[in-house]
Amino acid sequence: MSISDNRLDADPADEPAPGLDMEGEPTAACAPRAPSILGAVIVAIGAVLLWQAWKVPGDLAPQGPRFLPVAIAVLWILLGIAYLAGAVVALIGRRPQTAGERLDHLPRVLALIVVLIAYAYAIDPLGYLISTAVLFAACAALLGSRNHIRDVIIAVGLTVAIYFLFSRGLNIYLPPGPLPL
Repeated sequence: MSISDNRLDADPADEPAPGLDMEGEPTAACAPRAPSILGAVIVAIGAVLLWQAWKVPGDLAPQGPRFLPVAIAVLWILLGIAYLAGAVVALIGRRPQTAGERLDHLPRVLALIVVLIAYAYAIDPLGYLISTAVLFAACAALLGSRNHIRDVIIAVGLTVAIYFLFSRGLNIYLPPGPLPL
């Protein structure tokens, strides 16, 4: 047994090829084209966003109504191109795939999507303070935090700070819900 990597010293011919399990079957990490396809989809969505943003009436001046949507769409496209380029380089180099590409985190991502959808439905009846504090604490737990008391304290503090920043500082009133604020 080698001390440095805790593996038995074996013949390299006994080891399976990268991307194959012990029986020679492909593993979940053998989908090298998926990130490239995702990158192309991101760029295509960015093109649609830019097309829609360009149709906004008004001028392109920084104070105009078209500036921010066009800027966000252009940034989306640039980030999509950077992601696509990295995926193509990885495809050409055939480097090992990351955990995200193997869809190991899919249940956690789906749970976060469910929490966000529930938040969208809860914000009007429960109000911003209650629903957002629950959202922050739930997302922290889903992302792996095990200190729930700290998460609740931070969620409540951050939610209250954001609420007063918007309502008192910016005069943007968020849904109060049952709390008398």
